[in-house]
Amino acid sequence: MSKVSILFFTVIGNVLIAQSSLTEIKRNIYQDLNSSVNQNYVRLINEAKTKDVQNEFYAFSEWVEFEVLSKDGDTIFLDSANYHIYNDMMLFLSEGKLYYLYPEEANKISVQDKTYTAYRSDEKESGYYELLVDGAIQLLKKYKVSKEKIVNHPMGITHGQSDYKYRIKSEFYYNDTLKNKVNHVPRKKKNLMKIFSRKRNRMIAFAKENKLNNKSEEHLVKLFSYYNQLD
Repeated sequence: MSKVSILFFTVIGNVLIAQSSLTEIKRNIYQDLNSSVNQNYVRLINEAKTKDVQNEFYAFSEWVEFEVLSKDGDTIFLDSANYHIYNDMMLFLSEGKLYYLYPEEANKISVQDKTYTAYRSDEKESGYYELLVDGAIQLLKKYKVSKEKIVNHPMGITHGQSDYKYRIKSEFYYNDTLKNKVNHVPRKKKNLMKIFSRKRNRMIAFAKENKLNNKSEEHLVKLFSYYNQLD
């Protein structure tokens, strides 16, 4: 989402805290998507939710409860929320209105068996990542949605109005908490081991012994988990 779009959002502060009362919190945490200039944007989001396919752009098929830990250490419960993958937005409903959770103010978001956190990317914009492994070097996952043209002609010829399909794939990142910078997990094993420079030899031995594949999420989880428990 562009910085220009953010400037149009009207700031709101009422949310449900601990599912007991509405309390006004910091005004820069939440953005209201219901202003007139954003109605078209909201329509596009709602269309993605109500398509014939099963909520293909949402992380959860139903709107669920989020537990949000803010940067200031406040815990907030949102009882009807979802993560919109395509737009990389945490959305929640309160009193019939749709709101946007401002990523710079969210430390961790716990939902079901997943944990999300927000970091600033190389493009200097903050976005959400699923936290797979916590520790000195975190393993993160982010979903990317790509739009691809469907070519039905046997010779690959396209004409007239084209049909499209959306493909969702996962990408892996790491965050060295000492440097606090998010980078892609290298695809080449030798480059991956450079991440663990302080304990590189032990990590190489562990990867070889367990025949770990750096393109497998399960194996990456094992690798990063092992590193973070080393003395």
